[in-house]
Amino acid sequence: LDGVDIKRILLEEGISGIVLNDVSAGAFGEWYYDHRDSKNLLFVAIGTGLGAGFVCEGEVFLGSCGSALELGHHIVEKDGELCSCGRRGCLEAYCSSYGLERIYKKLSGESLKDYQIVLRAKEGDQRALEAIKTFKDYLTIGLMNAIHILNPDRVVLGGGLIQQLREFMDDLETRLRGTVETLPSQCFKLSFSKCGEFCMARGALALTLMDDR
Repeated sequence: LDGVDIKRILLEEGISGIVLNDVSAGAFGEWYYDHRDSKNLLFVAIGTGLGAGFVCEGEVFLGSCGSALELGHHIVEKDGELCSCGRRGCLEAYCSSYGLERIYKKLSGESLKDYQIVLRAKEGDQRALEAIKTFKDYLTIGLMNAIHILNPDRVVLGGGLIQQLREFMDDLETRLRGTVETLPSQCFKLSFSKCGEFCMARGALALTLMDDR
């Protein structure tokens, strides 16, 4: 759909609307329903891939052409693993369902789905636990970079894979604070989304409600 003006096409049919990507909508939903006190909110969703959205002073930040916050495609490892975008070393190549599956396969030689790796980790499987640790190492790097650039007061993690890994994430904020020592200690808070699979849909609803005011 590159170059297709979807909003104009809808308007020609008498339909008004807002066009933006799903994670940007999810970010707005997090702000609108759960964190209205936040001035700068970063939402990172991890599942099949890794996406991010940013809400600044109650407005979704989209950049010049609606493509801001492609956090999953900034490089965290030079000449690293192949990403779905075709480049190497992207954050998504490590922090996504296929990223976790690839990390586990390199450690064990066994091909498992993300949920199977999580189940093994819950049973104490050391290779599964090591795979999740590596996943968190890269996630910490990616979030550290985003925090240094955007200076959010609230970071929210969501998405299907984060839901599965939630019990392994309790130390993430402590790890993250250790990497952003140049910022004031209370500069940001880390939380986890409570809306499950409906984050993006409720964000789209919130945008519509705001647009109607």
